[in-house]
Amino acid sequence: MRTLLLLVMLLALGVPVGAVPRYSASHEPGDESDATVAATIQGVWLSPDWVLPGGRTYREADVRAVARPLMRGLRANGVNAVFLETFVRGSSIAPSGDARLPTYAHLTWDFGQRGTRTVDALQIFIDEADAQGIAVHAWVHLFYWRMDNEDVYQPWHRTPSLWDDLLHDYLVKERDALAERYEGETLRKAIDKMLPTIKDGIDNRLLSQSLREAGIESNGHPLGTLLTALQRAGCPAPDFMLLGSLDAPFPPHPGRNLCPIYLNPAHPVVQDRLIRSMAALSTAHPDLAGIHLDHVRYPMDAQGIPTAWEPRGRESLYFNDTNPVLKKRFDLYLAQLKSREDVLRNLVTCMKQKLYRTQQLSAAVLPLYYVERGADVSRLNGYDFSAQDWYRWDVDFVVPMMYGFDPWRIRTLIRRYEDESRAARNGEPSPSVVPGISGLRITSGNLLHRATWVYFDLSLGLDVKYEKERDEDYKFVPKKDL
Repeated sequence: MRTLLLLVMLLALGVPVGAVPRYSASHEPGDESDATVAATIQGVWLSPDWVLPGGRTYREADVRAVARPLMRGLRANGVNAVFLETFVRGSSIAPSGDARLPTYAHLTWDFGQRGTRTVDALQIFIDEADAQGIAVHAWVHLFYWRMDNEDVYQPWHRTPSLWDDLLHDYLVKERDALAERYEGETLRKAIDKMLPTIKDGIDNRLLSQSLREAGIESNGHPLGTLLTALQRAGCPAPDFMLLGSLDAPFPPHPGRNLCPIYLNPAHPVVQDRLIRSMAALSTAHPDLAGIHLDHVRYPMDAQGIPTAWEPRGRESLYFNDTNPVLKKRFDLYLAQLKSREDVLRNLVTCMKQKLYRTQQLSAAVLPLYYVERGADVSRLNGYDFSAQDWYRWDVDFVVPMMYGFDPWRIRTLIRRYEDESRAARNGEPSPSVVPGISGLRITSGNLLHRATWVYFDLSLGLDVKYEKERDEDYKFVPKKDL
């Protein structure tokens, strides 16, 4: 049914067959089309969750039976690029050789080798797409890990993750540190109940149950509740995650109950695992068109900013630069944000260097980072905290997520991005800009004045069982001067 829904959605695009030039996933060195390929992308973001849901197991033939008609339908409607969700919540649809990434249980079988290629779910989609002249980019979520919510995941999402052992080891260490303290008995009991669950893949419902049995009510946010209790008992915060305040270690989205957990991009183990994992995906699948980075940013709620600086999350901060105390604090913020920008830029550069041959590196980016942020003008907000300075990244193209934007605004912003990114690089080549859109009417006409876009169906793209608010990342409420 999901496959049918997706195909019906794509049929509504109304793009005539042959309107899009062939975009091959296999580029040879010296292929002149590489320089202009981003200008011809008509793509879709596609999650296996939509077409290969859990509740049953899939073998190679089963995956091909889904991928083949889907790719034929996409090509018949002019799509020439698919951004296939490959790595999310620390799990993958592809084990990728020696890296052995944790893989969804319902998409796991005795993967074989075809030369240098690992025949897993990702490779099957690449095969079927290539037969239709469609390029596949592996869509990977970097620093977003999961939600600290009890009721948002499907059963098949409760699978081992690349980060479970870091949490497991942290809890073991802090449990042992509490052993000599009477007041730590309740926390030790809760941790002991949690550890087996975490080692086998985090299930938020079981975490809440473990806390409840130890006499602690989590109110649906078990990990944040536990970390708050541990810090109040004198334990340090885990350094591989980014935390907010003591009362809200994982701040919810504005006006909502979702509490995203972000990894610390500056943590050496996090960096090393991500770089090695993306390199493994690339080399184990040489027919990939590239790697597409998502959540390659810091959270927009000031996690990781010292709470003594009084961060206000996504709300705007205003500093009176005539006040020496506030001016000093503002300078501290700017230094922190500059460090964050450097961390992300260096990581992206390293990933680019690890890609197989001529594969491309691209990134989904916040569309208003350069529009709404307030750095250097005595004002800061969530965009500044994200530190997503992609003008200086070593990527082939970026996809600003312009969901809900009207065509005029999209065109205006793209022109601004192209001009400013060239200026930021002193006229050197800058990433191409491919708008990410969610409106069928924009893709089916010439409203953008360009034949390049990536489509995301918000009605299908639910990582959790809450309906998304289209502009949830773009709302900031100014507060009075500090």
